[in-house]
Amino acid sequence: MPSILPQSLTQFLDSLGRPLAGGLVTFYAQGTTTPKATYKDLAATIFNTNPVVLDASGSANIWGTGSYSMVVKTAGGLTVYSGDTTTGIYDATAVAITGGTINGTAIGGTTAAAGAFTTLVATGMNSTPIGAAFPSTGAFTTLVATSMNSTPIGGTTPAAGAFTSLSATGALTVGGTLAASGQASSTAGELNRKTNLAFINTSLADAPVTLTNAQMQNGLFTITPTVARILTTDSATNILAANPTWAAGSFYEFTITNTAAFDVTVAAASGVTVVGSAIVNNTVGTWRVQWASSSTVTVTRNATTAVTLTGAQLFNGLFTITPPTTQTLTTDTALNIIAAMPGYVVGSNTSVTIVNNSAFDVTLAAGAGVTIAGKAVTNNGSGTWRVRIDSASAVTFYNVAAAPAAAAVGGMTLLGTLTTTSGSTQTLSGLVLTTYKSLYIVVNGVSFTAVAGLSLNGVQISDSLTSTLNVFNGTIMVDLTSSIITGLIGTGPAASGGSGSVYGRPGTYTTATTSISFSGGTFRLGQILVYGVK
Repeated sequence: MPSILPQSLTQFLDSLGRPLAGGLVTFYAQGTTTPKATYKDLAATIFNTNPVVLDASGSANIWGTGSYSMVVKTAGGLTVYSGDTTTGIYDATAVAITGGTINGTAIGGTTAAAGAFTTLVATGMNSTPIGAAFPSTGAFTTLVATSMNSTPIGGTTPAAGAFTSLSATGALTVGGTLAASGQASSTAGELNRKTNLAFINTSLADAPVTLTNAQMQNGLFTITPTVARILTTDSATNILAANPTWAAGSFYEFTITNTAAFDVTVAAASGVTVVGSAIVNNTVGTWRVQWASSSTVTVTRNATTAVTLTGAQLFNGLFTITPPTTQTLTTDTALNIIAAMPGYVVGSNTSVTIVNNSAFDVTLAAGAGVTIAGKAVTNNGSGTWRVRIDSASAVTFYNVAAAPAAAAVGGMTLLGTLTTTSGSTQTLSGLVLTTYKSLYIVVNGVSFTAVAGLSLNGVQISDSLTSTLNVFNGTIMVDLTSSIITGLIGTGPAASGGSGSVYGRPGTYTTATTSISFSGGTFRLGQILVYGVK
């Protein structure tokens, strides 16, 4: 039977802690790219789509079996985060218990009054209670250890008998549920246990904080710092005391979401060693807390895995990454990129920017049919490529700019985000643009309640939607010296988009501008991100 993953109605949040309305959650067999089914019901009779489409509150009924890797994206295809999850139970391989004792009685091959069992297997329901009629090979759905019964396992064990402790010198195999209010331990074999994870998101104050073991085991932290902050782990003594059954290989993981462009550093308390990158800046980082010895613990930054940028993601235009080591981002194939731009012509193009917030190389690699022209590496800065369709099966990425990191001189800074879910005009006010040369604007899954085109300060910058089910995706560049607006806004289904390029259109924005406005109809979905480029 499936187990909860991790609760029947699961809500997902975006990087700012808001419900991920209309988001997409794709599930794979853990550690692979092979899709794995989830279900809408406990009985596993109704399949979810894969990806699962979240409702307006960012929620869905998700039941599953075993372990998964999942990728969470916005409605427009931007990756919010990815990682592994599980239904909560590990199954160890069945091994006969060939020695030792249970409650002082020697484990043997028969079930005599003073004997025991060779193998204890908990896999299914057995209607015969523990007692005189219990067969030597019986099995249980649940074995409960709550109190001491002085009678040995055998023919005289009463039907309601129970045990304070369960000891095994071999391996204990549990296919159902092993519940114990005492302690289950193994002296020679291996006892595998993994809790049913129900993550609790802890919002941290904008201040130096010590993370307790209980908070780290809850799994999630969110912080919006106004200056660089340090988060210190609990001590190894406290971590090990809270996990008395830990041995070599035991661990748990926690994730920190930093929603601002200031460094948040994970620092080590007594007995703890932080391994890998300790900094997260305007992104998400995950660390593994693992037993190292009887008095020490390691906190290791999870390595970033190789990523393929899909055609839909490339069409959205902006990626942010804080890699703990060198990282390769591979483009989708030329055919898939072209398929994400219906209505294209040879020469159609858009732009893609990668912002790298750490001092490790991020390399853009070419998929089939794709050519990378010019610089392909960013390190602690950003790079922009013009993506041009050369033919029905060929695409070229031309490197056109290399800007320093967002916090450095000449960088790209997020000036604000407009949530386009209501109203007929969305305005970003209070701007101070005197130090910027241009604006870089990302349009992410924006749509109206009726057919209309998207306008920037009265200048239409897209084709009109052909259906209220379609959305706008793409990027816009506003030169604050010439006021010229350039970009590419697609109109089409959320997963693809279409072409609607606007090149050389005059606008009204300059360095003296203090607000910008978007209009065209009554907004229904999506968001618009506005960046300043120096």
